[in-house]
Amino acid sequence: DTVPEERLFNVAFGHFLPDVSLVAITVGNVPFSLREAQHHSFKIYETPFSNGTKAFILEVSFDDPYVLKEVGYGRSLQQQSGGDGAVPLQNMVQLLLTNHSSSIIKVSMKVPEAVGSCDEENLYLTLPTFGLHQYWDLYLGNKLLTRHLALTNGYLAATNSTHLILQIPLFAGGLIYEEVSFQKIKARFDVALRKVRTMETLQMFSISCSFNSSAFIICHPDGTIMVSAQMKTVPAIDMSKTKLRDSSCKPREYNEAHAFFKFHVTTCGTSVRFEGDHIIYENEISYEKETLPGQSIPTITRDPDYRLTVLCYYQAKESLVLGAFSSDPVTSPPFGSGMMSPRSNTAVYRRIRQTLNAVSRVSKDESFMVFYGPGTTILKQPMEPVFLEVELKDESPNVELHLENCWVTGSPDFNNTPRWNITVDGQVVLNVNELIS
Repeated sequence: DTVPEERLFNVAFGHFLPDVSLVAITVGNVPFSLREAQHHSFKIYETPFSNGTKAFILEVSFDDPYVLKEVGYGRSLQQQSGGDGAVPLQNMVQLLLTNHSSSIIKVSMKVPEAVGSCDEENLYLTLPTFGLHQYWDLYLGNKLLTRHLALTNGYLAATNSTHLILQIPLFAGGLIYEEVSFQKIKARFDVALRKVRTMETLQMFSISCSFNSSAFIICHPDGTIMVSAQMKTVPAIDMSKTKLRDSSCKPREYNEAHAFFKFHVTTCGTSVRFEGDHIIYENEISYEKETLPGQSIPTITRDPDYRLTVLCYYQAKESLVLGAFSSDPVTSPPFGSGMMSPRSNTAVYRRIRQTLNAVSRVSKDESFMVFYGPGTTILKQPMEPVFLEVELKDESPNVELHLENCWVTGSPDFNNTPRWNITVDGQVVLNVNELIS
């Protein structure tokens, strides 16, 4: 009797004799006593029949967290109240265990469409809020686009009763620069619409615009730095004679007012240092002065000083979001527990004759600011995300952290099977829906 417009599952269990009473139900593989079910806002009531028997009616909202939600092919939403549900019933003499399952209800639901626009300094993305965070989420690369990530990247987010509006400044984090010169910058912003449960990509939203900017610094994720330096000296200088710390690194383009440089962080005399959670790369643009020999003073020049410091800040930490789901939901417990354990590579330690200070932790949320203590058993519901962090605390510039092999098992035993592989030989395993036996 489920009516999709009412957004309620309405399931009848029966016929039963009058002396049978309902003891417990199971929804989404989670058992509930009658009192727990009513406290959870499940509606359970009896309905009599003319032949003296009765049935039990269970009502569950489509929006209940224990209802499994899937966006199927054809862009329709499929919802299921957890598959087979065990409904224990009892009477005066014996205990009866009766299995019932609710039917799958398909509800027509259109995947939202986004609208993009630009002004002189920003890109804008507007999309409906219906279903957001309930059926689908927005991802920037492999990162869930949360309010914290938006603020960190410099985005402005505003919502009303129907829509979410994202304002992305030209030089904010997460932009892709398709074309860069001192005449034009072509920037693109990509976000993916993914299912909440399986992280399957349903839609890619992309905004691309061209901007005019006279002076800028762009730090690419791959370590490429692009700088447009502006001439602001009196008297004027020849911008073609500007250079980086390595005097062989000259501007790629120039005119009377600008010089455009493009170089990698490992070239042109670029230095590196660590400050807190950031890696900072530094270089300097300067002008080669023309000098004349003097008598009492070694050199004479009419050229002014020109120095421009270039700094690029990179996050020393990065989050990668992956999803994995067991193919055996019938035996899945309502809660799972576990802890994170690093395995030391002692052979490598013997070769380099030092112990690396590497720490693995589990964060309480996506901000990675508050962590569980060492050895803490962490309880999670099946659909709750787990935020893992591996950090190298060694500040030596010659040491880098590579997460070679990372996996999830059912026990602290490293050789336990089955398991989910997250990284293998340093490569991220994007398809983690299957268990490795």
